[in-house]
Amino acid sequence: SIREEKQIYEKELMNLRAKYEEDTAHFKDSHSRALDELSRKHRAALENTQSISEKEKNRLLS
Repeated sequence: SIREEKQIYEKELMNLRAKYEEDTAHFKDSHSRALDELSRKHRAALENTQSISEKEKNRLLS
């Protein structure tokens, strides 16, 4: 019947929405972790560059 078809359609729609929300949450989590990792790598590279620069400056001044 039409009513049963509507119920099936609404159930499928709810399942799709739940899957979409779950996928979105996973994507946001993955994106956040990737940005955190990139930030850590950038900070490490910056600290390394500053350390090398400081060593070179000290070498030139001695």
